[in-house]
Amino acid sequence: LTNPAVETLSLFVWDEDADADDEIGVVHLSFQSLQRGVEKTGWYQLIKHSGTSTATVLPTTVEISMWSDTVGADHPVASLAPGQRA
Repeated sequence: LTNPAVETLSLFVWDEDADADDEIGVVHLSFQSLQRGVEKTGWYQLIKHSGTSTATVLPTTVEISMWSDTVGADHPVASLAPGQRA
């Protein structure tokens, strides 16, 4: 991590099959929304084909909890309005 102000954490969700594993979607989280030393938990929608012209926001959500003692703001982070990117 070199610049938390602009870098994001991408969490990929895969299914596990006997034949082949398939990517279900991805969640991109901004380090700017994380306050150092404070746990952040939220529900996030998965994106299928992220970064392409066929990107689709899926109706599927995943609960993610993050905490760091080395990355994030030193002060309280304002909550995001509905629809804003985490």
